[in-house]
Formats: sequence, C-alpha cells, structure tokens
Amino acid sequence: MSGHPSTQKGFSLLELGIVLIVLTLLFSSVMPAFSAYRQIAEIQEARQQLATANEALLGFAARHGRLPCPAAPGTSGVESPESGGACTHPWNGLLPGSALGLHPQDEQGYVLDPWGNPLRYALSTFSTTACGNTPCLSREDGIRNIWNSETPPQPDLRICRTATGRTGLGGTAECASGSALTKDAVAVIFSLGRNGNQRPSGNDETANIDNDRLFVSHDPTLPPEEFDDQLIWISSNIFYSWLISAGRLP
Repeated sequence: MSGHPSTQKGFSLLELGIVLIVLTLLFSSVMPAFSAYRQIAEIQEARQQLATANEALLGFAARHGRLPCPAAPGTSGVESPESGGACTHPWNGLLPGSALGLHPQDEQGYVLDPWGNPLRYALSTFSTTACGNTPCLSREDGIRNIWNSETPPQPDLRICRTATGRTGLGGTAECASGSALTKDAVAVIFSLGRNGNQRPSGNDETANIDNDRLFVSHDPTLPPEEFDDQLIWISSNIFYSWLISAGRLP
C-alpha cells in the first residue's frame, strides 16, 4: 500500500503569537474583576470577624463581670495585665485572642484580620471611688459597684465621622461639633484594613492609632486621605442591657 503525505501542520510562530496576545488580553480583563471580588470578600470577612469579637467580649463580661484588658503590642495575645484592673494599653492595645478564644491567631496569640494584621481593641477608662479609683470596666465587680453607687456609669470612648475639627488630647479628646456618632462607647474593636501594615496617609486613619479615646468611622475613601479601617463598638445601652439579661446587674 502506498503512503499518503501527511496533511497535519504545526502552529506557525505568527499563530502562536496571536494566541498569546489573545490569552494576555483575556487575563488582563479578568484579573481586575477577580481582584475586586477578593477585596469585597476580605471586607465581608473582616466585618464578620468584628461581629464575632463583639459577641466574645459580651460573653466574657457575662462570665467575669468585667471586660478584658487589651493585649500589649509586641508581647502576646493575653490581657495586660492578665487579671484585669488598670490596663496598660487601654486605647492602643490589641484584641486578647487568648482570653477570648478567638481565631485565627498568630504565634503570639494575636487575632489576625483577613490582611494578616492584629485586630485592635480599645476600652473606656472611666473610674470613680466606687471602683477604688481604678478603671471600672476592667476591674472584677467594678461594673456592679459603679452600677449600685450614686455615680452613673460613664463610659467615654468617642466615635466621630471625621477627625477634622477634633479637639483635646488623651482623655479630653472630643469630636468636632456635629460629627459624633457616639460619646459613650464602652469598647471599640477594629481592623486597620488592607493598608494596615503601612503608615496612615490621612488624618482619620491616624486618629485611630494615636493613643487617645477618640476614634473615627466612615465609608472607605481613596488617597490622599485614604481610609479603609473597619470599626465596631459597644454602646453603653447595649452593654448594660446585656449584663442585666445575663444576671450580672443589678
């Protein structure tokens, strides 16, 4: 039987080049959509983390009659001090993952957000003689003592829509007139967002890490005043209502 010449041909360099160009165009069109989807998923995950942390803090208060102290940066994810009382980092500490049993944690025990940065946690430091002149919220039975005294409970963390026009420092920091979301937050839990490992470029993000009682929360904004922090806070009404329902008050 006589053979027949092969009719099969390989791709020419020109054809291969065209295929590569088409694939590159397809890839470049898909990647932005994939990146945007991933960012949305990360934001949703962070919000769920904060909600879970909020429930864990309320559960801790129901069990112990106090809130945990924030963990100190650069050490471990335990309370500082572990027994509560006068917290060493009330406004610039981290969420104590070990005390709350939250995950994921790094090797030091800090709870990590979707971008691999520790979740931050701030606690009101208000105190009176009924609490032995130590912060009431983090002292065992301090909340009950202040509740049963003649001095009303006065948690004092400020949450503002903007840092613009803020006044005061430390325990006297105040939101600008008309910009306060609340003036009586018991605690604040927050993620520094996708840019959390960078130095803040805007005043609003800077306000969340400058170690005072004032924090800022609003929708994300782009550079140069970039803001992508995610915050959640416990208001005094919710906190005391929770403790009443848990039998910790009055």
